[in-house]
Amino acid sequence: MGKVAAVWDGLAGYWESMDLIPIILAAFLVVVPVVLAVQVVRTRYRTRLDWLLAAVTAATFGGYTLLVGRWDLFSYYLRPLVALLLLLALVVSLVRNRRTPWRERPDNRRGWLPLGTSVLVAALFTALAGYAASGVVAGRAAVDLAFPLRDGVAYVGQGGANPLLNYHNPNRAQAYALDIVGLNAAGLRAWGLAPAEPERYAVFGRAVHSPCAGTVAEARDGLADQSPPTTDRVNLAGNHVIVRCRGTDPAVDVLLAHLSTGSVAVRAGADVAVGDLIGRVGNTGNTTEPHLHVHAVRADSGSALDGDGVPIRFGGRFLVRNDLVFAG
Repeated sequence: MGKVAAVWDGLAGYWESMDLIPIILAAFLVVVPVVLAVQVVRTRYRTRLDWLLAAVTAATFGGYTLLVGRWDLFSYYLRPLVALLLLLALVVSLVRNRRTPWRERPDNRRGWLPLGTSVLVAALFTALAGYAASGVVAGRAAVDLAFPLRDGVAYVGQGGANPLLNYHNPNRAQAYALDIVGLNAAGLRAWGLAPAEPERYAVFGRAVHSPCAGTVAEARDGLADQSPPTTDRVNLAGNHVIVRCRGTDPAVDVLLAHLSTGSVAVRAGADVAVGDLIGRVGNTGNTTEPHLHVHAVRADSGSALDGDGVPIRFGGRFLVRNDLVFAG
């Protein structure tokens, strides 16, 4: 009994330490498109209108999932596989239902209820997918910067111009912020679902380089790396560097946050060139796991945490959730 209790206590502590809600939601977004694909294939629809509404529901929810889901939690490689599965399911289902009539008038008023429900569900998922897709465009002038990570595969966990793609978006300064993690060989952000060791996260310790030429407006080091999912809600940016860029349009201050303890390589007032070492990715500040947080605010519009946020382009790309950057 003692060993069983010890194992149980260990498992309980493991689950309590995890940020379960995002993981459950992510799993839901992975599983539901597969369920919809299977349902579309297995169902023989009475009319092609019924099939069309089911197909629109599956396609739009699938599109929403591909845009919004955090595929780095369960392997990024599942993303194209799910997309292919949905496409094949729709094609097979179309072939199976090609001889059905387009529509039949319901026998009574109750017969209209399933059709009306299908129309509402299809419309809801179409609107949801459309709103998610609208976030892939900045919607205002962006500043061009150099990508701050130079090694490995980088994955955008948060990024985009609406809250569905980027939970930072409602915040004025962080409206176009990016949270960047890494991917390992399995397409995962970490070895394990939510490991407590920062070193098991693919991005931890990666070198962070200056995204522009400019002057270091602020630099902080000395905060210890935390064990996920512990957060520091007092020192929000953790160890960080703010670079006031020269020659950008518009002029911006760029915050690079959550750097590893002892890694900050610059001091306030120092000049930096594009690509100069700034520090290394860590897990300090208001973060539940290692990642690099980057955002830009218009210079002289306020501090890096309350100024006017500006969209960022890296290599001409406005990066959003699920985008990859293959560093050299």
